[in-house]
Amino acid sequence: MTAADPTIRQPSRTRRWIVALAGYAAIAVVTFLFLEGASRLLHGGRRPMLPYVTDAAEGPRMPRRFDADIQFARGEPVRVCTDDYGLRMARCDEPTALQPTVVLSVGDSQAFGWGLAFEHTYAALVAQRLGGDAPVAVRSMAAAGSDVETLAAWAADYRAQSMPVPHALNLIAVNIGNDLDEMYFGRMSARVPNAKPLSEWLTTHSYFMLDFAFAKRVLFGQSEWQLPPGANPVLFALNAGERDRLARACADAVERLAAALPPATRTVVLILPADYQIAAGEFDKYRPFYDSPAQFDGWRNRIAAAASALDRIGGQLAEDLRARGYTVAVPDARLRSADPARVFDRQSHHITAAGQQLLADSVFDALGAP
Repeated sequence: MTAADPTIRQPSRTRRWIVALAGYAAIAVVTFLFLEGASRLLHGGRRPMLPYVTDAAEGPRMPRRFDADIQFARGEPVRVCTDDYGLRMARCDEPTALQPTVVLSVGDSQAFGWGLAFEHTYAALVAQRLGGDAPVAVRSMAAAGSDVETLAAWAADYRAQSMPVPHALNLIAVNIGNDLDEMYFGRMSARVPNAKPLSEWLTTHSYFMLDFAFAKRVLFGQSEWQLPPGANPVLFALNAGERDRLARACADAVERLAAALPPATRTVVLILPADYQIAAGEFDKYRPFYDSPAQFDGWRNRIAAAASALDRIGGQLAEDLRARGYTVAVPDARLRSADPARVFDRQSHHITAAGQQLLADSVFDALGAP
């Protein structure tokens, strides 16, 4: 065996480690770029999910200066764009810098207009009617998974940078079919993600990361407190007196949110019902999301009681907010007057374009407009 030439300097152990790590990093980058390219080809340039970021209190927000086509579960792709503060804009060719907004819509995925072009949202329809032949400016401070508690931080940040001219209308949506469970259970499962800035950048810009998040959700499920769509466990976790206190807490949260928003000439609180409050049969569309017929039937048998409890909470919330001086819009009667198959999405609780028009009408009912 030939001995090593002592005149040739051998690489140090540290250098060998650096070379090895650089090689592994290069392999990882190439692999990621390959998967990213494959994901983009698979989706044809249409993002499969809507990304979001979180604030210091883990409240979800839309990314700033976002502009992409989103392929929702049903229908045609929808162009979604946001301004410098994460607010959804009516037109993607608008300046993203701060603009004097006349109508500011605030809420969760219902207020966002899930699966809809912006012009079909109730916020846009209200703004169009207010402006007549010259539709007024409108922005939407809304993100999936948000509620009237978590939105207050976003509202305060926006107010700190907003125009001094008051808005004509602040339109706050309370989705009692979602917000109550999120307020009661959601804080228990809140956590700070690992490498938060990097994970949010990847979620915003990478198709593959969205596919990865979706696959993880399918394989490992939701957090423990969440149940398949359509169920509201908070209604059965609390007794009647505790549900009354939850309604008051929700009114308090609305008041804090309204105070955090930029000032407006008028503020309207739109109380959105659960789909099964409007038509009990709407719960049947959630059957595929349950693990077993027995689990689905267990919740299906509670729908009448759940609808009654939500009706009471919604009524108390409306009465409390009116006593505090707020204008309250309750669209239940208008929604019940329509075919639920036209008003609600057939795979989720989200409200369709036809239903959005009814929500806009209910806002003008509350404003006393002709």
